[in-house]
Amino acid sequence: MLKAKLQAPIVIQRIISREQLQRKFRRVLECHLTLVTAPAGSGKTTAVLEWLGKCDLPWAWLSLDGGDNQPVTFWRYVCAALDKIVGGIAKDTEYVWASSEMVKAHIHLNILIDRLAEAPTDFLLVLDDLHEISEPSILKGLSYLMDYLPAKMHLILISRRELELDLARQRIKWQAQRLGEQDLRFQEEEISRFYQARGYSLPEDELKKVESYTEGWAAAMVAVAMSMENAGGDNALAALPQSSRDIEEYLHDEVLSTWMPERRAFALKTCLLDTLSPALCEAVTGEVSSASLLEEISEGSGFLNALARQDQTYQYHHLFKSFLHKLLRETAPHEIPCLHRRAGCWFQAQGRMPEAIEHFLNGGFYGEAFELMEHQSDDIIDKNDFGRLLSWIERLPEGYRRNSFKIAVIYVLYYAENGRFDLSRQWLNRMKDIQVKRQAVSSPEWSAYSRTLSTMAEANAFNTGSMVIPPNVS
Repeated sequence: MLKAKLQAPIVIQRIISREQLQRKFRRVLECHLTLVTAPAGSGKTTAVLEWLGKCDLPWAWLSLDGGDNQPVTFWRYVCAALDKIVGGIAKDTEYVWASSEMVKAHIHLNILIDRLAEAPTDFLLVLDDLHEISEPSILKGLSYLMDYLPAKMHLILISRRELELDLARQRIKWQAQRLGEQDLRFQEEEISRFYQARGYSLPEDELKKVESYTEGWAAAMVAVAMSMENAGGDNALAALPQSSRDIEEYLHDEVLSTWMPERRAFALKTCLLDTLSPALCEAVTGEVSSASLLEEISEGSGFLNALARQDQTYQYHHLFKSFLHKLLRETAPHEIPCLHRRAGCWFQAQGRMPEAIEHFLNGGFYGEAFELMEHQSDDIIDKNDFGRLLSWIERLPEGYRRNSFKIAVIYVLYYAENGRFDLSRQWLNRMKDIQVKRQAVSSPEWSAYSRTLSTMAEANAFNTGSMVIPPNVS
């Protein structure tokens, strides 16, 4: 038995007090069950340890790992931890481990519950990293313990994902409270104090960018601080790119490597999507169980945030998305164009042309993107809204830009609107050249349409320039 597993981790000296979070922890004594569930690196353990340091009650700690996912091993450690509260529990339960039938009958738990009833004062048991435990018989035993929890016992369960326990009854019976990712996320004022404790006083603009970059995720904040220390400076913005390497290594070791291959493959294939839904993910990955995989990743990691439960729409944490995208480029770059094409086709079928165009462009399918852009251009021209359309056009190969009549019209109008009449005139001439070249091979309908559009473009350029009419515009 590793005695180190029964000792709480050491809290670093530069920890900051988080009063708002600690107020919630004070409710631990008002209830008997507290669930602390958040992604890796969220500061779950540190937050609990901070509160325990201010708590006057006795407490026992057990740090779990994958090797504890066996009933006898798990419960022997629990009994050893609680020996600190009521001496002799480990000895009194020792004979049970020799019989699997007695373990199944919860004999050890009956002894545990009876002995803990003798505790002279309220006490706490903390089970850290409980996500490591998936054995059904252990989880069933935990539920049994919670059903008959001694009156003076308070249980704190720390996990990276939702536990596979039937907690509905316990939540009501013991007035259980839950602390999640949002509770643990650092706010701007806390982020400021976090870096001050490390000797860095961040200006407001740097502070806001660090908050936006880390989204209050403790592990990312530590990575930025380490990068600042390694660089020997106090420029947080310069440290952001350097910190990404540490963050990626952490996400790989602590998150992705713990997933089953099916889940890893699904995450890599869907990281190209800004917003995820079961139907879209199924179209992109071919995975018919997309809905359940999305729910598993959302509840199991915290790096996939639910935007709307009723619509089953999700979004990756931007640092996790960036990490997955980089990993996809390194391990399967040949798959990226195909994934973008599938997404583009799905959005096109849904009538969501802007998203379809983005994916076709990102995948290098310029013909499909160009066709949709030309269809969208009339509506955008009517609204005189060029921003998004021009950003698409600039990503097309030169051949598309030089030979499209509609694109020439767009540039005529755009440059005239912005007072660049020299460029507007150049594109006006190109527009007329394209019109003439296409006239001989085009339908009467297109010829009439192009003449109307050409007249409108010339009139718009002329009117926009009113007082300063560029030469040779007509």
